[in-house]
Amino acid sequence: MKEEEIRPKELLDRYLELSAKDGAALDSKNFVEIDCPACHAKDSKTQFKKNNYTYKKCPHCNSLFCSPRPSQKQLDSLYFGSESSKYWSNVFFPSVAEARREKLFRPKAQKIARMIQEKKMNVTSICDVGAGYGLFLQEIQNVLPKVKLYAIEPDSTSAEQCRKKNIETLVATAESSEEWSNKFDLVISSEVIEHVFDLKKFIE
Repeated sequence: MKEEEIRPKELLDRYLELSAKDGAALDSKNFVEIDCPACHAKDSKTQFKKNNYTYKKCPHCNSLFCSPRPSQKQLDSLYFGSESSKYWSNVFFPSVAEARREKLFRPKAQKIARMIQEKKMNVTSICDVGAGYGLFLQEIQNVLPKVKLYAIEPDSTSAEQCRKKNIETLVATAESSEEWSNKFDLVISSEVIEHVFDLKKFIE
């Protein structure tokens, strides 16, 4: 697989341009200092700055992270209403959807099916957190046709695409999806954790 197949340069450059503008528009006075999000060490050191954001590296686990960083409220404003978010949902992802299905989602679904079989797991329901357009769940359905599928997706445009595929969908973030607590045999989340504000709360 070549990166150009799932991230065409022209589309990616435009997305990064919009993301930089959205990030620059946030009020840094509301940013919050954080400890290492992986091991919670407090003695991380500044490594570099990019687009006026400071990146630190943890000397204990080598995690690289942004601090100070946007608050939860500021991140929500980016993911649920920014120009870069709209561009991703309406232009970028639809343009690469089938390539991602073939190159990423299908092999991953097959790997999960093998894992369930090898570990003799009794899985009758699967939820994908951050399901996007539901393509990954469609591929899961192809290899596990008897499993009931669910999606948690905060973007309303993407959530509607899931519903069009007959996937029961909750429009929410993982952190605000308490109504679906303990509902599934298996929960999957891919390319999401790097976007969340509170890792512990997300995983819980």
